[in-house]
Amino acid sequence: MDQVKAMQQYITKLNIALTDLQQKNKDLEVKLDQEQKLKNQNILKKKLSNEKEQVEILEIKVDEYEKTLKSLSDTKKPIFLGKVFNNSQLDQLIIKLNQSEQSLDLQILENEKLHAQVFTLKT
Repeated sequence: MDQVKAMQQYITKLNIALTDLQQKNKDLEVKLDQEQKLKNQNILKKKLSNEKEQVEILEIKVDEYEKTLKSLSDTKKPIFLGKVFNNSQLDQLIIKLNQSEQSLDLQILENEKLHAQVFTLKT
């Protein structure tokens, strides 16, 4: 009879130890999930920062193209006293400006998507 009680107590202690280990395991899993989410958020923030820098660079380039375009349009007015006006440089700059604007629009859309993902991760 004493052996049965001893075995029951031993089984009870093992069950308690098992329950404790299961709880510690759950706690560690929760902590790991939180750390993974934090890591992913940091990676996403870094990507957003890089995207923002790229957008700022593109905005600067667009500004430069606009200034160049304006200066060309101001200085390259056609003179109708026998001289031929060459629009090729102006056309090339307009094409580059349009491409930059399209690229900037795409970049802005991508940034909006990333901001939405960050907001979703934060909530």
